[in-house]
Amino acid sequence: MEELKVQADESSQKHLEKLEELSSNLKEKEVLIQNLQTKLKESEALAKMKMPPTAAEMEGMKDKLVKMELDHVAVTTGHEKEITQLKSMLEHREEVIRKLKETLRKTQQEEEYSFMESDGSQTKALACLKEKTIEELHKKNAHFESLLTKQQEEITKWKNRAYKLRGSRKDPPQTPHTPTKRQPPLVESEVNSPKKAFLDSPKSKFFDIRAGDEPMSLKCPKQFFDNSNLGTMPDVSHIPAELAMDSSESDEDASTSTAVGSNEANQDNWWHIPNSSPRKANTNMDANGCPTQ
Repeated sequence: MEELKVQADESSQKHLEKLEELSSNLKEKEVLIQNLQTKLKESEALAKMKMPPTAAEMEGMKDKLVKMELDHVAVTTGHEKEITQLKSMLEHREEVIRKLKETLRKTQQEEEYSFMESDGSQTKALACLKEKTIEELHKKNAHFESLLTKQQEEITKWKNRAYKLRGSRKDPPQTPHTPTKRQPPLVESEVNSPKKAFLDSPKSKFFDIRAGDEPMSLKCPKQFFDNSNLGTMPDVSHIPAELAMDSSESDEDASTSTAVGSNEANQDNWWHIPNSSPRKANTNMDANGCPTQ
């Protein structure tokens, strides 16, 4: 568009220069005609003053004058035609330039409008993407909340199971019995001694001394033949069940992980705990824990 505009300007300038040259030539010829007319008049005046020219000369000069006038008319008409053509060309060029300017303005407006529409479409697309991401995040949040509630329900269920297991695994109420001697904790050499193999023997299985059960404690050893209740009052012989239930309910307030972990630690590491270590064979004690002579 700019190149066409420049070319149109250059062509219009060239036409204007040609027009100026033609007009200058026309003026020069007009000046020459006027000079010739003046000379003719002077010659006529001289001829009148001196000698009258002959008729043939007068006719020749008249013919020349007519020819010059005809040439002048032809030149002027040609120049006028050229001027009109140049004017029409200039008008056409101006019309073309105006149309080109209008098309350029329209194209610029269309480009701006398309750019604005593209910006609006991009913003709409971004808004749609944001809405989709927000919906997906809401769905994920709801899914995670449902999983969390399920996990909390599972945790409470397993806690209740652990509490029940802990209450079921509690030691039975202690019964009064004859005091026993407290043995010192085992040493590593004693743990590796053949006495440990006694726990896995058929005899120990017969007396319910299994590896999976709870270890025997020194505070409350198992009495296989307990005769200590003979001669005692029935109210003192055992602890009431209500007190045992109260103690179990107070213990259930502790955490599940510590309760289960402590039971597993007591089963796996029974040889490190002095109170739960296996007792040495006492020659002075019988099967009921009563001293013998």
